[in-house]
Amino acid sequence: MPNPLQDGDFTGQVEAEWILNEMKALVGGYAFETRAPDDTQLPRDTSGKTLPYIIVRFSQPFSSAQGRNIGREWGQPHLLSFTILVISGDADWTRQMMAKVMRTLLGQNASNTSSDIEATGGFSYGQGEAGSVPSRFELAQFFRMTINV
Repeated sequence: MPNPLQDGDFTGQVEAEWILNEMKALVGGYAFETRAPDDTQLPRDTSGKTLPYIIVRFSQPFSSAQGRNIGREWGQPHLLSFTILVISGDADWTRQMMAKVMRTLLGQNASNTSSDIEATGGFSYGQGEAGSVPSRFELAQFFRMTINV
Protein backbone atom coordinates (compact mmCIF):
# COMPACT_ATOMS: atom_id res chain seq x y z
CA MET A 1 0.00 0.00 0.00
CA PRO A 2 1.40 3.43 -0.89
CA ASN A 3 2.31 5.82 1.90
CA PRO A 4 -0.07 8.79 1.46
CA LEU A 5 2.47 11.22 2.86
CA GLN A 6 4.85 10.28 0.05
CA ASP A 7 2.50 9.39 -2.81
CA GLY A 8 -0.09 12.10 -2.32
CA ASP A 9 -0.55 14.33 0.69
CA PHE A 10 -4.10 14.12 2.01
CA THR A 11 -3.36 15.83 5.32
CA GLY A 12 -4.22 19.30 4.02
CA GLN A 13 -1.09 20.60 5.76
CA VAL A 14 0.16 22.66 2.82
CA GLU A 15 -3.26 24.24 2.36
CA ALA A 16 -3.72 24.84 6.11
CA GLU A 17 -0.36 26.61 6.35
CA TRP A 18 -1.25 28.84 3.39
CA ILE A 19 -4.63 29.75 4.93
CA LEU A 20 -3.10 30.46 8.36
CA ASN A 21 -0.41 32.67 6.83
CA GLU A 22 -3.00 34.64 4.87
CA MET A 23 -5.09 35.15 8.01
CA LYS A 24 -2.06 36.20 10.08
CA ALA A 25 -1.27 38.84 7.46
CA LEU A 26 -4.78 40.31 7.87
CA VAL A 27 -4.60 40.68 11.66
CA GLY A 28 -0.96 41.40 12.38
CA GLY A 29 -0.16 37.83 13.39
CA TYR A 30 -3.20 37.30 15.64
CA ALA A 31 -4.57 34.26 13.81
CA PHE A 32 -4.53 30.88 15.50
CA GLU A 33 -5.43 27.29 14.71
CA THR A 34 -8.29 25.92 16.85
CA ARG A 35 -8.00 28.55 19.64
CA ALA A 36 -5.80 31.32 20.97
CA PRO A 37 -3.16 29.94 23.36
CA ASP A 38 -3.90 30.62 27.02
CA ASP A 39 -0.95 32.97 27.44
CA THR A 40 -1.86 35.14 24.44
CA GLN A 41 -2.27 38.84 25.16
CA LEU A 42 -4.81 39.90 22.56
CA PRO A 43 -4.47 43.44 21.22
CA ARG A 44 -6.87 46.07 22.55
CA ASP A 45 -7.71 49.64 21.67
CA THR A 46 -7.38 52.49 24.16
CA SER A 47 -10.89 51.87 25.52
CA GLY A 48 -10.09 48.21 26.27
CA LYS A 49 -12.03 46.64 23.38
CA THR A 50 -10.37 43.60 21.86
CA LEU A 51 -9.14 44.26 18.34
CA PRO A 52 -10.03 41.66 15.68
CA TYR A 53 -8.32 38.30 15.78
CA ILE A 54 -8.96 35.10 13.85
CA ILE A 55 -9.40 31.46 14.79
CA VAL A 56 -9.17 28.83 12.04
CA ARG A 57 -10.58 25.33 12.60
CA PHE A 58 -9.77 22.66 10.04
CA SER A 59 -11.56 19.37 9.50
CA GLN A 60 -9.77 16.17 8.63
CA PRO A 61 -9.77 15.81 4.81
CA PHE A 62 -12.03 13.03 3.53
CA SER A 63 -12.42 11.25 0.20
CA SER A 64 -14.48 13.05 -2.37
CA ALA A 65 -16.82 11.35 -4.79
CA GLN A 66 -15.50 13.71 -7.50
CA GLY A 67 -13.08 12.12 -9.92
CA ARG A 68 -13.14 8.72 -8.18
CA ASN A 69 -12.48 5.49 -9.95
CA ILE A 70 -12.19 1.89 -8.91
CA GLY A 71 -8.69 1.27 -7.66
CA ARG A 72 -6.19 3.60 -6.04
CA GLU A 73 -8.03 5.27 -3.17
CA TRP A 74 -4.90 7.23 -2.21
CA GLY A 75 -4.92 9.01 -5.55
CA GLN A 76 -8.41 10.42 -5.20
CA PRO A 77 -9.34 14.03 -4.49
CA HIS A 78 -10.21 14.82 -0.87
CA LEU A 79 -12.41 17.57 0.57
CA LEU A 80 -10.92 19.92 3.14
CA SER A 81 -13.40 22.06 5.02
CA PHE A 82 -12.55 24.74 7.54
CA THR A 83 -14.19 27.44 9.61
CA ILE A 84 -12.88 30.96 10.05
CA LEU A 85 -13.99 32.80 13.19
CA VAL A 86 -13.42 36.54 13.44
CA ILE A 87 -13.69 37.82 17.00
CA SER A 88 -13.42 41.35 18.37
CA GLY A 89 -14.88 43.73 20.92
CA ASP A 90 -16.89 45.65 18.32
CA ALA A 91 -19.57 44.30 15.96
CA ASP A 92 -18.57 46.66 13.12
CA TRP A 93 -14.90 45.66 13.36
CA THR A 94 -15.91 42.01 13.26
CA ARG A 95 -18.02 42.46 10.12
CA GLN A 96 -15.33 44.52 8.40
CA MET A 97 -12.64 41.94 9.13
CA MET A 98 -14.85 39.09 7.91
CA ALA A 99 -15.34 41.00 4.65
CA LYS A 100 -11.53 41.14 4.31
CA VAL A 101 -11.32 37.40 5.03
CA MET A 102 -13.88 36.71 2.30
CA ARG A 103 -12.03 38.90 -0.23
CA THR A 104 -8.76 37.20 0.66
CA LEU A 105 -9.92 33.58 0.40
CA LEU A 106 -12.79 33.22 -2.05
CA GLY A 107 -11.70 31.86 -5.41
CA GLN A 108 -8.08 31.38 -4.30
CA ASN A 109 -6.04 28.19 -4.54
CA ALA A 110 -4.20 27.29 -1.36
CA SER A 111 -1.82 24.98 -3.24
CA ASN A 112 -1.04 23.94 -6.77
CA THR A 113 -3.22 20.83 -6.30
CA SER A 114 -6.28 22.44 -4.69
CA SER A 115 -9.49 23.77 -6.16
CA ASP A 116 -10.79 27.28 -5.57
CA ILE A 117 -11.85 28.02 -2.00
CA GLU A 118 -15.61 28.46 -1.72
CA ALA A 119 -17.90 29.62 1.10
CA THR A 120 -20.60 27.22 2.28
CA GLY A 121 -22.40 29.00 5.14
CA GLY A 122 -21.79 30.62 8.50
CA PHE A 123 -23.19 32.06 11.72
CA SER A 124 -22.69 34.89 14.19
CA TYR A 125 -22.64 35.09 17.95
CA GLY A 126 -22.54 38.05 20.32
CA GLN A 127 -21.12 37.12 23.68
CA GLY A 128 -22.03 40.62 24.86
CA GLU A 129 -25.66 39.54 24.82
CA ALA A 130 -24.83 36.99 27.52
CA GLY A 131 -23.57 39.70 29.88
CA SER A 132 -19.85 39.04 29.52
CA VAL A 133 -17.42 41.91 29.96
CA PRO A 134 -15.81 43.05 27.80
CA SER A 135 -18.26 42.34 24.99
CA ARG A 136 -17.12 39.93 22.32
CA PHE A 137 -18.62 39.67 18.85
CA GLU A 138 -17.96 36.63 16.70
CA LEU A 139 -18.66 35.84 13.07
CA ALA A 140 -17.97 32.42 11.59
CA GLN A 141 -17.80 31.41 7.95
CA PHE A 142 -17.56 27.86 6.63
CA PHE A 143 -15.28 27.20 3.65
CA ARG A 144 -14.21 24.18 1.62
CA MET A 145 -11.91 23.14 -1.18
CA THR A 146 -10.88 19.97 -2.91
CA ILE A 147 -7.25 18.93 -2.45
CA ASN A 148 -5.17 16.51 -4.51
CA VAL A 149 -6.93 17.59 -7.70
